Amino acid sequence: MITILRRNQRWLLLLVAILTIIAFAFLYNTTDTEQLSANRVAQFYGANIYRADVDRAMRVRQLAVILGMEPFLRDLSLTAQSEDAAAEDFLWNLFVLRHEADALWIRAGDNEVLDTIRALPALSNNGTFDRVRYADLLQTQLGPRGLTERHLEELIRDSLALRKIRSMVTS
Repeated sequence: MITILRRNQRWLLLLVAILTIIAFAFLYNTTDTEQLSANRVAQFYGANIYRADVDRAMRVRQLAVILGMEPFLRDLSLTAQSEDAAAEDFLWNLFVLRHEADALWIRAGDNEVLDTIRALPALSNNGTFDRVRYADLLQTQLGPRGLTERHLEELIRDSLALRKIRSMVTS
């Protein structure tokens, strides 16, 4: 019996190692899958929408309000009768906009985004782009909300995608 174990020593050691890894992965996994599904708000176009996605979209909406993007906000919450309904309409219409922009392969270029950011009234002083206001926006408005410069660019890309989709539909 010992000679059989000695001949197959490497295979047995490999089998014991694999079984140990599987046991540790199974027994010490702290992820609670029931709690993950509890954070799911909805399923939208086959993708799960979680509470974090909704919170991020609401912070992006607040950023759009701060930047004075009223046409964009109005277009995404057109039928709202109250502020809560406007926020909810904005949320779902934003998800639809992003899905349709991806489906139509509409993606704003970096130069378009940069030009649009420079043209925002909230970031300009006497008609020219003000770097101090931009830096102040990044520090005082985006940082406390958990947003970054990437979220600002994403908001601008969404507004440009809405314009492009609108021009496609109206033409």
